[in-house]
Amino acid sequence: MQEADKHLSLLGATSTVIRNITNRDELLSSSLEYYFNGRQILPLQQLCDGMEQLGVLQALKDSPDLQNLFVGGPPAPLTSSQVKDLFGVIYSVAGSSRRSAEERAVAFWRDWLVDIEEGEAVLHVDGQEPVKLTLEVVLAFATGAERIPPLGFDPNPTLDFLHDFVNNNKRVFPEANTCALVLRLPLHGNYEDFSSHMLSGILQSPTFGTA
Repeated sequence: MQEADKHLSLLGATSTVIRNITNRDELLSSSLEYYFNGRQILPLQQLCDGMEQLGVLQALKDSPDLQNLFVGGPPAPLTSSQVKDLFGVIYSVAGSSRRSAEERAVAFWRDWLVDIEEGEAVLHVDGQEPVKLTLEVVLAFATGAERIPPLGFDPNPTLDFLHDFVNNNKRVFPEANTCALVLRLPLHGNYEDFSSHMLSGILQSPTFGTA
């Protein structure tokens, strides 16, 4: 009763006496009206005042189509251009053999993003259903986020390259550091090898960040 009295006091209803079912229903209705509507009146009024100060409220009244900007909905799919433009590239010195391999990898990377956007990047494993790679999965592998934040990433994501060997073995799969937002591309001599290793490396990676 004390707990109920505390909440009812917010409504100014502590003196309400429930004598019958009608009184009970009226009190319940008043309580629900307060909790779902009454508490929001002041914040909504402050929001409207702020929008009025900035001229936004009048613009919404004059152009109702602008209200769509404030309506939630499913986000649009990522595009290959968005992902391409998102990543800066850490190149080696111009004219070096490393730079030549890096520029080839970047060209492969950009073509590969287009293939993903067109639905052509599909992993086939014997005995399993084909798995289609999406740009959202690629972004999640590289950054840990499936969507580009409204204010962007900080720092901006970058592409690096896997020149160094591990135990005398070439690193053929992509690697990523989701904290530093760095995606490291493998260096292959042809597009088919690059595409297949990127595809399987990302889709079969047990955790984000390492394939």
